[in-house]
Amino acid sequence: LRPRYFSADPSIHRELGLKEGDRYVLMRFVSHRAVHDTGISGLSLKMKRRAVEKFSEICRVFISSEQPLPPDLEPYKLNTPVDRIHDVIHQAALCFGESATMSAESAVLGVHAIFLDERDLGYTSDICEKYGLISQYKPDHKGFLQAIENGLAILRNREPDVWRRKREQLLHDHIDVTEFMTWLIENYPESVRSLKSKV
Repeated sequence: LRPRYFSADPSIHRELGLKEGDRYVLMRFVSHRAVHDTGISGLSLKMKRRAVEKFSEICRVFISSEQPLPPDLEPYKLNTPVDRIHDVIHQAALCFGESATMSAESAVLGVHAIFLDERDLGYTSDICEKYGLISQYKPDHKGFLQAIENGLAILRNREPDVWRRKREQLLHDHIDVTEFMTWLIENYPESVRSLKSKV
């Protein structure tokens, strides 16, 4: 998702049925059926409905969900093709939900993410603590209320340039992994010998 590889398509705004200048929140709900989610329950349906209700007071809401949505949330379902998700993230005013991956992707694209999970996942915590591009809360009642309050404050402040600058710092501080992997494979086995000699 570095700028040299990813270029956002602004037409996604039109595909979402939005006018220029319209803002939206992308919500991501996961199923918690993966092995690494064992014992994690996530947000309740009541919490999801409350989040949609509160964010809808300020802007449009689109939901990306691994599980079928109940009838009352179905109108918020994101219907874009899967391969357009990063265009959707890039244009969002805020990402809110339970996906560590999508939260990190949001950060790399310069969009603040509110991530609800009780675990310390390392990479999300690093982005949160060093760059402030992710705000993490526990998905309990107290954490949920704090997450909503923070999300509403971010939307009201309307400061996308703040997140873009933080993104630039994040990218500056980390290697280009794609470039590294390409070098590693194209120059194998000499690349591995070179790395071992520097250890």
